[in-house]
Amino acid sequence: MGIEITNKAKIDLPNLAIEVVEELERTRKGMRTDLKSTKGLSELIKNHADSIKKDPHTRLDYSLIFSDAYYSTYSVRISKPTGKNLIQYIEPISEKLDSPSDLKDEEIKKLIEFCTAISDYAALHKEEVDNLKRPHF
Repeated sequence: MGIEITNKAKIDLPNLAIEVVEELERTRKGMRTDLKSTKGLSELIKNHADSIKKDPHTRLDYSLIFSDAYYSTYSVRISKPTGKNLIQYIEPISEKLDSPSDLKDEEIKKLIEFCTAISDYAALHKEEVDNLKRPHF
């Protein structure tokens, strides 16, 4: 998957997150991997955090997906999944995704769990949006 997050191309978040899971599993097992998708997701999270800093109501779909994935993984409900509340939780994850080979096994497992949850919630969100786009006769 040729990931170019910075050009604002449409991103298949469910598949990107699963690719990250695969890369993290290889990293956890000590196998070499280029971490291209992992770096792409990290960049996406950073860009989303930066856009929230400029406008707290930007891309609420990403905010809700990241918030739900965080809750699913860490059992911490983010009361307002926008603004500084969300940023304080997702920026550290982005930093961990930048260099997962430096992390302990348990931390990598948590990242894997988080990315799996992102994939699940993003797929559900996409399905809901697709259902809304269908003609209802």
